[in-house]
Amino acid sequence: MIFTNNFAFSVELSCELGRRIAEECKIGTRILSFKPLAFGRTRAAGIESRSGLREVRRGKYADGVSWTTAEVEYILYERV
Repeated sequence: MIFTNNFAFSVELSCELGRRIAEECKIGTRILSFKPLAFGRTRAAGIESRSGLREVRRGKYADGVSWTTAEVEYILYERV
């Protein structure tokens, strides 16, 4: 399991991070992210994209995080 606190990352940096994770991690690795890691063509949850990352689910983390007490959306991916 990899946790990416990419909340403040640019779209380009998040996409680069997703690309590197897809290249370097073993199949089955799970990644929790606060912003999308997808690049290239993406599709709905549960559908594999060209990136090698499959979106497993989206959710809301309601207990607050270090930079805000507001609810924060997360995305869970799996390397495929």
